Amino acid sequence: MLRRVHQHPLWLLPSVFWGWGIWRLSARPASAYRRVGPVEAQRLPVAQIAVLAHLVAFGMLGALLVLGLPIRGRFARAAVACAVSLGYGVIDERHQASVAGRDASVLDVATDGCGAVVGVLSVWAIQRWNAREYIAHVCDNA
Repeated sequence: MLRRVHQHPLWLLPSVFWGWGIWRLSARPASAYRRVGPVEAQRLPVAQIAVLAHLVAFGMLGALLVLGLPIRGRFARAAVACAVSLGYGVIDERHQASVAGRDASVLDVATDGCGAVVGVLSVWAIQRWNAREYIAHVCDNA
């Protein structure tokens, strides 16, 4: 079985930068999102795009956290990654409520948590796939 090497705290920098990007996007007023390129935002399914954006943004945050956290134990690292992502989602929604034309939503926080779980599960699936391929490669060359 492949052993995970102890992570250095600097591995958390990508998740910090990703969180900063989420913060910057949520600080934009609603008027900044009214025009999307040549297409008016009113023609787009805005609610579905917002849900997808939350899933992707917090899925990536959860994935980066589970890869970067220097915590032993797969499930402990995943639980902390999901909890931190969800906590950050709550903080971000509170921040977003203070931005002109934006509001906070419990549905957005729930979507953030689901995105974090999907991100963690995606990392696990990729790691499992890579481990299987590595083991198969070693066994073929033995």
